[in-house]
Amino acid sequence: MNKKGISAIVANVLIVLLVVAGVVLLWTAVRPTIEQAGEQVGADCVTLDLEVVSCDVTANSVSVRRNAGSGDLGGAKLIIGDGTLDCNEAEGLGELESVDCSDYVAEVMGTCTDGSVCSGTCSDGSTCTGYTAESGTDLVGGEEVQVAAIAGNDNLCNPLRSAFIC
Repeated sequence: MNKKGISAIVANVLIVLLVVAGVVLLWTAVRPTIEQAGEQVGADCVTLDLEVVSCDVTANSVSVRRNAGSGDLGGAKLIIGDGTLDCNEAEGLGELESVDCSDYVAEVMGTCTDGSVCSGTCSDGSTCTGYTAESGTDLVGGEEVQVAAIAGNDNLCNPLRSAFIC
């Protein structure tokens, strides 16, 4: 009988080509997700370093300092208990400068129907339940306060420092 088949070299080349094609297909599917995540984090969130340096419960004020690090600071959010407070005075704060945050709006974050956290509106158009905003909430002694930077493109960054106790 005359049996013919593909040689070992041709079989190995076909296997390598299939692997390369699989990697290319996988990369085209994963790359957009990686790029979107990178845009959301942004370099400014890594370099903007804010910290709470003091609290004055009687004056209802929190002092925030910007430490060394580049980036466009668009503002700050104070995290007090379950809520957040906008600190509008921190906008444009230069490196190693401090500001007292006293003119703020207190926000208690809500929840969307999909379980995500919201501040008034949900990205999927559903109702944001539990969200409230009040001006001038009083500070209470013993509360933990953190500060999160808002990068120039309105991107809320995670706090880089541990909580300060008033």
